Amino acid sequence: MQARDLGPLLRMVQHVPPRQLARRALLQAKRRARVALEKAAPGTLRRPARAVARPLAQWPVSPLQPRLDDAMLGHAVAPVPPIDWAPEWAPPNTLERIRLHEHHWLKSLSDAEFLAVLHDWVARVPPYGPGYWVGAWNAFALSVRVAVWMDQLARREALHDDVLEPILQSLADQLAWLARNLETDLGGNHLVKNLLALRWGAACFEGPDAVRWGELADEHLITQLAIQVPDDGLHVERSPAYHLQVFEDFLALLPLVPPGTARGALESALERMAYAAAFTTAPDGGPLLLGDGGLTMARPARELLDAYVSHGGERPDVPAVAALADAGLYAFRDGSDLVVVDAGPLAAEALPAHGHADCLALTWVLDGERFLVDQGVYEYQGDTRAACRSTAAHNTMTLDDLDQAELFGVFRAGRRWTVTRHAWMPRADGFVLTASHDGYAHLPGSPVHRRTVEVKGRRIRVEDRVEGGQHQRAVSRLLLHPDVTVRILGSGAILHFHDHEIDLRTTAAVRVVDAVWWPDFGEERPTQRLELDLGRAPCSARFTLQVR
Repeated sequence: MQARDLGPLLRMVQHVPPRQLARRALLQAKRRARVALEKAAPGTLRRPARAVARPLAQWPVSPLQPRLDDAMLGHAVAPVPPIDWAPEWAPPNTLERIRLHEHHWLKSLSDAEFLAVLHDWVARVPPYGPGYWVGAWNAFALSVRVAVWMDQLARREALHDDVLEPILQSLADQLAWLARNLETDLGGNHLVKNLLALRWGAACFEGPDAVRWGELADEHLITQLAIQVPDDGLHVERSPAYHLQVFEDFLALLPLVPPGTARGALESALERMAYAAAFTTAPDGGPLLLGDGGLTMARPARELLDAYVSHGGERPDVPAVAALADAGLYAFRDGSDLVVVDAGPLAAEALPAHGHADCLALTWVLDGERFLVDQGVYEYQGDTRAACRSTAAHNTMTLDDLDQAELFGVFRAGRRWTVTRHAWMPRADGFVLTASHDGYAHLPGSPVHRRTVEVKGRRIRVEDRVEGGQHQRAVSRLLLHPDVTVRILGSGAILHFHDHEIDLRTTAAVRVVDAVWWPDFGEERPTQRLELDLGRAPCSARFTLQVR
């Protein structure tokens, strides 16, 4: 950590419960102590799990067919031992290293290749080496990996028990290790993955440890459902893509959790999450790119909702005009058109990892095609990380090109904004929303950004107002789909998008700048961004977008 991050870090920890901070400190101390002890006395820390595998025929499988994935962000892995489990293209503490050890890519292998990779991993990737917790033995990667192993072992009927003994022992040992290292210091989607792995393990193994895995999973599940699934159903991290991943994990948990308090809470949460999944799905079937996420990083909502219905749930019906109050999302749907305004918080209070500084941002889909697009994410580690989270990357307003929140590191945030909703008026053919945020109130003159969005069919009128401030430069931005072409006029512009012409009329000065869109991890598409210069705070300006 650099010295300049100390202030933001102190402001960030004010949002984190003391118990979580204590858990993080304990885990960090244990990790380093374990490395030292393993080096001094190899094998001392390793204790076999008190669990034995049930017959594979009794093992459950995921309620959804596996999604085949034989590459990690563009890198293929040859399933021929010895495998390089620490390649140069996947440095420690990167998404590439995590995905390598999650083993999603094993699903596309033949039985022989699958077994060869597992035996190689068991023999050559022990715990407690330097930095073990940021790679192979990262609790999140481990949770995904053991779920892949258990699901694949149950599906591959041709496997013989006589070659599985070291693999089954490793599975049990990994689950026992996970039970002692749950990510309660982090929570969120990570802890959900942990709980799914433990509950699955309890169904595949028997013995004292296996019983404890199930009890531990149910105990935490009850607490986490209350924390992570608010009344409106959108997962607390406020990323539609991650919402779908958590929704899938909870669907996988459903047949594993016995009747009782935990199952009742899970069924109630799934009903709310199904609605939020439908709400945050664009007409093209992909998730809205609010916060971190990509168009294909999660299973499509359609498949998840089909699975939910097959489990006895009802397919949700989202009204033409609707809101997710806790998440602060407001939407109008008309056929394959969709307008969404994000007037919610950055992310979960104690977990800002996947939040973007996008308060009061606007998204518009026309005839099923994304027209005003969210920035998306190219990578989690690298030069583009800060850019994708920045306010200037989103369809909202900046002051002096600064961010609405104090973002630092790759997943952290110090100071955040508070949103005030002044008016929400649903109409048959749209809505009017007025909201403001204080993300810039720390600047001279305590400026506040107030935005009114009026949607009426295929006409969107936006008024941006900066109340207070001391001459900060105000700019509103609109990121366009790569297929949009722009012709600037004296009082705005004409935007051509497939068969549509969209008029932009504004009281602000307009310019077009080159930009990029990141619809998926590792995918970059050149496009353009409109910048509307509102002047110096305090100030105001309006713009209208209307399809001809």
